Amino acid sequence: MRYNYKYGMAVDPRMLEHDFESEGLDAIPQILDMFKSIKTIEGFIEKEPYIRYLTNKIWYAINLGKGINLREREKILPVFKEYSRILKQYEKVPNEIYRGVKLPNSYKTLLTDSKEEDLKEILENLAYGLRSWTKDKDTASTWAWDFTRPDTDSVSFKYLNPDYVFDCDSYFSVMDNRLDYVPVPELPFDMEEVICYVKNPKIISIDKKERKKSSKAHFWEVVII
Repeated sequence: MRYNYKYGMAVDPRMLEHDFESEGLDAIPQILDMFKSIKTIEGFIEKEPYIRYLTNKIWYAINLGKGINLREREKILPVFKEYSRILKQYEKVPNEIYRGVKLPNSYKTLLTDSKEEDLKEILENLAYGLRSWTKDKDTASTWAWDFTRPDTDSVSFKYLNPDYVFDCDSYFSVMDNRLDYVPVPELPFDMEEVICYVKNPKIISIDKKERKKSSKAHFWEVVII
């Protein structure tokens, strides 16, 4: 799985303190140059090994602090649009997708301690931006429910009728058994991953659950459109 702040809203510096320095961004124009000449699925399959290598380099391990950082995340948007242009006929995104968010340690119980009006803005900020979502609710909840940090608030988002950029399962549908010998860490995407650019999230509901009795932190389930 792979926050950003909505332009025009105040950016909490504690979030960006955890950002890393981007690396390998020269891969973006290279990928786009290759896509320029691709008109068919066959043409994509022919160039896929190098496109896969470059995409993996800047996207697959961002949760580990490798690739494109938070500040520059939108720079990769044209790449996902190109994937979708070629693989559109295989895309199939459900009416609900999910995203788990583990807050940095510096946030601790910021959500729990916030006033209602501030809480809504913080959660909208967390939902905003070019992000990796998943079709699987359990994947998102597991990612958010970090048992190693039970004293820190965490969030599981549900996005209704998502306006998505790219359904990564379309890639796996096309490549199929051609990926049998490709190690998972060398893939560009996760199964059931959906890339979304959420520009103006609106919160429909917020449900707060206790994490454990000895902690003041909570697990938040948030529905957006």
